[in-house]
Amino acid sequence: MLDPITNAASNYSEIILADRPIGYWKLDEATGAIAKDSSGKGHDGKLQGGVKPGEAGVVPGSRSAGFDGATGYVELPAAVWGGGAEITVEAWMNSSGDTGVLQAVVSSLGGNEFVHLQVFTDPQRPGGVWEGSIGAFTDAGCTHLTGVPHTPLGVWRHIALVASPGQTCLYVDGQVVGTNPLKYSRINPASVIHIGNGYQGGRFFKGQIGEVAVYDHALSPERIKLRGDWIKTGNKPPSLDATPAAQAEATPVSIEEQICIVALTDATTAAPAETAPTACAKATPVSIEDELYVAAHVERLVSAQNLIKNYVIGATALGLVPLPLVDLAAIMALQVKLVHGLAKHYEVPFKENLARSLVASLLSGTISSIGFLGLASLAKSVPVLGALGGTGGVAIAGGAVTYGVGRVFAGHFESGGTLMDFNPKKRRPQFQRELRKGKQVAAGVEP
Repeated sequence: MLDPITNAASNYSEIILADRPIGYWKLDEATGAIAKDSSGKGHDGKLQGGVKPGEAGVVPGSRSAGFDGATGYVELPAAVWGGGAEITVEAWMNSSGDTGVLQAVVSSLGGNEFVHLQVFTDPQRPGGVWEGSIGAFTDAGCTHLTGVPHTPLGVWRHIALVASPGQTCLYVDGQVVGTNPLKYSRINPASVIHIGNGYQGGRFFKGQIGEVAVYDHALSPERIKLRGDWIKTGNKPPSLDATPAAQAEATPVSIEEQICIVALTDATTAAPAETAPTACAKATPVSIEDELYVAAHVERLVSAQNLIKNYVIGATALGLVPLPLVDLAAIMALQVKLVHGLAKHYEVPFKENLARSLVASLLSGTISSIGFLGLASLAKSVPVLGALGGTGGVAIAGGAVTYGVGRVFAGHFESGGTLMDFNPKKRRPQFQRELRKGKQVAAGVEP
């Protein structure tokens, strides 16, 4: 079972990943100079100057990055930020002091402007409250919004800028604090944005920043409110109040259910796993964009399922190898290749040693099925009858286990996960369910 701190951070990440960010930087690294992009898009950032990793985070005991207010910032890699009709930029920030009129939390640097998400220091100082202190830059001008004060100090706050043609909103802790009705066609594209400083390389932020995310679409007020509600409930999701037994039973939903939940995201709050089928049956109409998004994910899901089935066929064929334990090693190597194929399919970074370790850990908690697979392989050492029985047993068991491995990793990648945040213990109940179905699938494709 995950400890409460890890579980809280994991639940919050699930909120972010369900909204399909194009960049997501938790800034929760304990050491080092890399800010990992948890969206799976590969936009890892670099800590520059006075940035200190491992600072206290939003969840007690979690981590964020500390910025010194003078030289520290996170440089995000060159990419196409903006260029569409909508954008959402969000972050948690905890200001600790005054560095000037404006402090940039997430910002482009000037020239080809994209977005400014900033806090101001002193409203009485000349220029203290610039209308342009927060806004998205578009082909019709900037969607000017009055900024957010850097006070109170020492308090974590969630800020978000959501821009769409005719409606740009600024949120603090889930509540709308400013709007701009500017109509435009396109948000300016930019190649460089920073966390912790901004315009012309200045406007340094002093304090902690964490959980930064950028989206190429406008999040609904309900989705933004989830962030504010999260902090109002003591920085923990309701699931943390569940009993240990209830937590043990709270397993990941299937990838088909994930598709259903995503379809409902912009119309309602994401449905709990146990009510997803009912919620789908009562779903209200979604936008064309959501329909296209779901269609694309269904197509990706079908492709992943076909890939898994091909590897199941391969595993059952390897079960025919007459040498005991050689077939078992070959099947496990095949499963690592399957994870590699799924990672490539979902554009997730792949490391073979890590994948092998994760697969082994996932299987280690399923003694009955894995034990049967090993015994079936050893049975081949018995002349004639043992070889015949062992061959059939390994073919079915190997195919079933391969199916389960594929389905679990596909579901994890489909939800926005990577190898780095895969938790074998949390996924084992799902693996057991998939394994039962896998035996039927393997029996149907056995050579």
